Amino acid sequence: MNKKYIPVEVSAAREIAFRYQKQRVFIIAVDTAHNKTHFTTYGISPQDKIEVANMAEAIALQIGCNPAESKYTEDFRKDFNAADYKATKETLAAVRNMVSRFLVTHHDISRSWLDGFVECGAVEIDYNYHPFYPHIKPKGGVS
Repeated sequence: MNKKYIPVEVSAAREIAFRYQKQRVFIIAVDTAHNKTHFTTYGISPQDKIEVANMAEAIALQIGCNPAESKYTEDFRKDFNAADYKATKETLAAVRNMVSRFLVTHHDISRSWLDGFVECGAVEIDYNYHPFYPHIKPKGGVS
């Protein structure tokens, strides 16, 4: 076995994702010369990255591989950006729900500061969404 082991690069999975318009790509490659099963994953969004990595680990366990013995070259789940993204999205949803509940009991007072958020472009509000719970949607792609 003179040849060096060559892993499947994440860029290969990324290329598949963009070429074929897929949000999650999971590649399993078997190298019999080195007796290795190689897993490469790619996800478009932080959540896609987490989901496809978890899927790869679950499948690895099912086929008899031990992810704990793997040598990760890149593991997005260990990067706090994914966790921060998810936490920020969940916090934003909680704030949106809190503001909606606040509006139920403080209609007139709340509209003045809420209108400030609308004017600065931070949120969009649909007061006709529900008679007592307006729909507050943050701008910038997070819903």
